[in-house]
Amino acid sequence: EITLVIYVNRNSVVTVGGFDDWLDFGDGTRMLVPEIPDSELVDAELGVGKVTFTVLHTYAGHGTFQVRYDEGHRNEGVVNMTESVTTPFGIETHFVIEPWICNSSPYLLVPPVDRACSGVAFQHNAGAVDPDGDSLSYELVTPIHANDYLFPNDDKFYSDFQTGNEENTNVPMFIVDPVTGTITWDAPDLSGPYAIALKIVEWRLDPVIGGWIRVGHVIRDIQVIVEDCNNRKPELAIPENICVLAGAKIQFTLPATDPDGHVIFVEVFSDAFSLN
Repeated sequence: EITLVIYVNRNSVVTVGGFDDWLDFGDGTRMLVPEIPDSELVDAELGVGKVTFTVLHTYAGHGTFQVRYDEGHRNEGVVNMTESVTTPFGIETHFVIEPWICNSSPYLLVPPVDRACSGVAFQHNAGAVDPDGDSLSYELVTPIHANDYLFPNDDKFYSDFQTGNEENTNVPMFIVDPVTGTITWDAPDLSGPYAIALKIVEWRLDPVIGGWIRVGHVIRDIQVIVEDCNNRKPELAIPENICVLAGAKIQFTLPATDPDGHVIFVEVFSDAFSLN
């Protein structure tokens, strides 16, 4: 069972699927994804929606397969990509089918459209959860099909690259923590939408060889909208790790304050909310 999840601009007339939008199964076969005009509302202010399409596919035998979805065009005006509107959009998952390996790809809880302010350090985490309990590692890669792609902290996007971080003391940094998956961009400068691609790799401990084997990966495409805003980040008081007996009730608060006195809206993404 293959599920395709695409986040869209609900204010656009362009839909997911239709002419030349292919789902490739990685075994020499592919299908056109039907046009899907409706989307689930994710962010009313940004006009972000989510489209989900599921299909069953039977593979002839075991092997390693790369499933990819391609659309003909990205949104227009992506800052760190040449002619983004004529650049195809692509995402993929790579997995192994063997008689002794049963595997599901990780799923990603946090929407891949986020906002940042010029001059302020930005962080984003995809909220990856692996249903098989596989260990996940993270790396930043070039988006699929991207032409003349530049990472967001390239000096081309800065008025003063040497003091481009939030403290104005050093060059800007763009990294991902390989263990937690948190992307840090310290800090954006030039306004506009930026494209980021995150590769999430699944590792499983093989008792036969006594080491870790790679059983798959997912490449997610993320868009960060940098705005020229005079704003300071809210501060969230994260509690210490909580350890309880199974079945015990956990209850705690997440106090937050905003240095500018703005209203704060707190969202929490966790696989715990989907448990019975």
